[in-house]
Amino acid sequence: MRGELRKITGSQRLCLLLVLAVLCSGVLFALHAAGDAGGYTVSALRQAMAQEDLPGYVTGLEDRLDRASASGAWTEYDALRRQLYAADAALARVRQAEEYSSFRAGLAAESRLKLRMGLFDGFAARSLEQGAQVYESLADVTPRAAFLGGPEVLLSFHLTDALALLFPLAAGLTLLTHERAAGLVNLTRPTRLGRSRAYGRKLMAGAALSTAGFALLYGVNALIAGLLYGFAGLDAPVQSLYGFAACPYRMTVGELLALAAGLKFLWLLCCTALIFLLCARASNTAAAVGCAAVCGGIAALMAGSTQLWLRNLSLWQLADGQALCREAVYLNLLGSPSDRVLCGAIFLLVLALAAGIGGAALYAQTPGGSGKRVAFTWSLPRPRHTCLAGHELYKALISRCGLWVLLAFFAVIALLYGRFSPERSEFEVYYRNYSEILSGAPSQEKDDYLASELARFDGLNEQLAELAQQYPDAAAFDREAEPIRNQLRMEDAFHLAQNQYRALRPGQVYLYQTGYQRLLGADALRQDVLELGGAFLAVALLLFGSFAGERESGVEALLTASPRRKSVVQWKCVIAGGYVLLLTLALWLPGLLTVQGAYGPLDMAAQANSVQCLSALSADWTVGGVVLALLASRLLLLAASAATVMLLSRRCAVVPALLLSLLLLLLPVGAAYAWM
Repeated sequence: MRGELRKITGSQRLCLLLVLAVLCSGVLFALHAAGDAGGYTVSALRQAMAQEDLPGYVTGLEDRLDRASASGAWTEYDALRRQLYAADAALARVRQAEEYSSFRAGLAAESRLKLRMGLFDGFAARSLEQGAQVYESLADVTPRAAFLGGPEVLLSFHLTDALALLFPLAAGLTLLTHERAAGLVNLTRPTRLGRSRAYGRKLMAGAALSTAGFALLYGVNALIAGLLYGFAGLDAPVQSLYGFAACPYRMTVGELLALAAGLKFLWLLCCTALIFLLCARASNTAAAVGCAAVCGGIAALMAGSTQLWLRNLSLWQLADGQALCREAVYLNLLGSPSDRVLCGAIFLLVLALAAGIGGAALYAQTPGGSGKRVAFTWSLPRPRHTCLAGHELYKALISRCGLWVLLAFFAVIALLYGRFSPERSEFEVYYRNYSEILSGAPSQEKDDYLASELARFDGLNEQLAELAQQYPDAAAFDREAEPIRNQLRMEDAFHLAQNQYRALRPGQVYLYQTGYQRLLGADALRQDVLELGGAFLAVALLLFGSFAGERESGVEALLTASPRRKSVVQWKCVIAGGYVLLLTLALWLPGLLTVQGAYGPLDMAAQANSVQCLSALSADWTVGGVVLALLASRLLLLAASAATVMLLSRRCAVVPALLLSLLLLLLPVGAAYAWM
C-alpha cells in the first residue's frame, strides 16, 4: 500500500492541488460562517441571544426601525433591519426551547389520534406507534435556550462534501485509469499478486487518502468554527439546536456532531469504493469521469423521488447525516419500521463492500493497456469516420462520454424545474386578480376603481365595528360577521396592489410582480448560482480531456506531425462552443418558460424599474433588455470557463487538468453561494 500511496504523493502537482482543495474549503467555510443567513450574520445572532430581555430588545428595534423609516435614514434603517432579523431568529430559538414540552407532547398525541381513528394499519400503524413511544420517552428532556454557533455553522455547510470527493477521484484516476492508459497494468497483471490483491492495495491506498482528506477538510472547518464561535453547549440536548425540536433521539449536541461525522466518513469511504469500481472498468479518464457524472445525476434523481426508500438512501441524502436526525422517519423493512439512520449506515456499508468486491472482479478480468479498448461505451455504435468533424464529435460525445454528461445535466435541470411549485395561496389569488385589472399604464378608470374598492373595504370595516357593538357575545358576533370577514380577506392583497400602483413613476407600468420576482429576484439569483455551478462542473467534465486525453493516449505525437493539426484544434473549439450554447440554453430557457407558464407572459417592452427587484435600474433598461443581458452573461461566463478548461487541458496531464479545472471553476461559485 505504501508504494501505491507514493504514486499519488510523488506527483507534486497533484499534491499541490489537493492542498489547494483544503485551503479552498476553509475559505468557503469562513465566508459561510461570517456571511449573511436570512439577512443576518451569526455574530449578530450571538449578540441578540446575549440580551437579557430579548422580547423587549425586539420591540425596541421595531420602534427604532419605524423612526428610521419615517425620517428617511436609510443607512440606519438597513442596519437596524439586519439586527431585527437576527433578534427574530434568536427569539425563535428561545421559543423553541420554551415550547418544546408542548410541541413534543403534540407530536405524540397526533400519532395516538391517528391510531385511534383507525385510518392506518400494517406498517403505517406500527410506525405511528413507534413514533408515539419515542416522543413519549423524551418527556424528561429539557432543551437549553443557548447560542450554539459552532455546531450550527458546521452542520449547515455542505460544500466541503463536494471537495472531499476530489481525494478519492484523484486516487482512482491515478492508480487505475492512468496506469491502464499508460500500459503499466500489462506489467503487473502477470505477477502472482497482480490482480485482486493489487486492486485491494490500491483501494486501501485510496481509502487512506480519503481518510486524510476527510480529517484535513473537516478539521479545518471545525477549527474555524471553534475560533469564531466556540463549542460551548456540546453537552446540551440535541433538541436545543434550532430545527431539531422533532429529533427523536436522546443525545447531546456533541453526540450529534460525532454521529454526523461518522456517517459522513462512511459516505466518503462508500464513494471511494464506487469511484474505484468505475475506474476499474473504464479504459480512460474521460470515461471514468463521465460515468461518475451519470451516477451523480442518478443519485440526484433518487433524492427527488417520492419513494421513501429511494429518497432516504440516495447518496445525496446520506451525505447530510444530520438531516436524517431532524425527525422520526421509519423505513419499511419486511413490514417492520426501521430507523432511517441505521438503515442508511447499513446501506453504505453494504454498498461499499459490494463495490469493493465488484471492482476487484472487474480489475482481474479486464484486459489492460491500450491494445484492446475497454470502456463503458461498448454498446454504442462505432462508425467509420470519413471526415475530421465527425471523428472529433464522436470522440467528444462517445469516447469521452460527453453525451452521458449532458444527459445527466439535463436530467438534474429537469428535476429542479419539475418540482417548481407556483404560489397558490389565497392572498396570491386575490393579488393576481387585482393585478389583472390594474395591469399596464395608469389611467383615470383605474384610479376610480381603486377609490371604489377602498370605499368598499372602509364600509365593510365600519359594518364589522357596528356588529361588535351589537353582539357582545363572541359566538354570535362570529356568526354574524363571517360574511363580512370573507369579503375582507381580499383587503391585504388590495392594499399591496394599491400601494404598488400609487408608487408608479412616469414611464412605468403596473406589472404582476410574482413572476418577475421568481425569475429575477434574490431567491432566483441564489438558484442561478447553483445552476451555474452545475454548468461549470459539466464544462469541466466535458472538456478536460480535449487535449490531455490525446496526450494520454499518445495521439498528440501523431497530431504534431500532421498537416491538419490546426484543423483538429479548430474543430475542438467548435465542439466546445456547441457545448457552451447547449448549456446556456439549458440554464435559461427552462426557468423562463416555467415562470411564464405559471404566471403568464412577461412584458418584455416594459421599463425594468417597474419590477420591484429591478427598481434601481435606469429608465433606459427594459425587461427584455435585462433578460438578454442575463442570457449574455451566462453565455460569456460559460465561454470563459470552456476556454479555461481547454487551456488547462493543453498544458497539464489528465488528472491535474481535471482537478484544477474543478477548483478554478467551482471556487468562485462556492464563495458566492456561501456568502449569499
